Amino acid sequence: MPHAYGSIFHIVGTIRSPYMTVVGTPAGYTNNGWYIVVEKEESVYDMTALLKDLGITVTDADRVEDSVAREVFYDTQIKGLLDKVIDAIHMIVMAFLAFTVLVAYISYLRNRVNEYCLYMSIGYSRSAVYGMIMREMLMIFGTGAVLGLLAGLGVAGILHRIVIEAKGLSCRILMPEQILRIFATYVLIMGMLQIPVVWSIHAVKTIDAIEE
Repeated sequence: MPHAYGSIFHIVGTIRSPYMTVVGTPAGYTNNGWYIVVEKEESVYDMTALLKDLGITVTDADRVEDSVAREVFYDTQIKGLLDKVIDAIHMIVMAFLAFTVLVAYISYLRNRVNEYCLYMSIGYSRSAVYGMIMREMLMIFGTGAVLGLLAGLGVAGILHRIVIEAKGLSCRILMPEQILRIFATYVLIMGMLQIPVVWSIHAVKTIDAIEE
């Protein structure tokens, strides 16, 4: 980096120390005296603990970059941010899905009003018609969940092989902790659908409603 240090370097001397530290390594445009690099064959997991064993106390004014610090950085800056992004995407998808399913199901129920009139005219009770609608709804949601899971795992597997593994990385394809969230979304949408279902059942009484 000649723009930061110049184009010519001069070795002015060497230093021998009983500790495994060397001071003054180039670090970009910053003051190279700010950094202490530990030279050790095995990896240093907790630099703060190592310095404490050497009699050096790390204060808040010092910045330690080791495995512990990187794990904290990953949890707060990367994983924490990704969790917020996932939450935002989930909320947007849930709202769009709920609205779409609600509109589609209302149209579906309106097209079957005459059928419900016939059922109630031949002796079916409202509760029986409601049970029939709920069984159909559960069958539709169950089939959609199974097909969606299989399709999602397939697409995730392909992306993992083509994109993730190709870059030498690894990730989980299935996230079991998200299953409860998805199940709660299903329950919420089914709860919202109870409004048009109950309204449709109470809107028809006998076969006379077909004429209307």
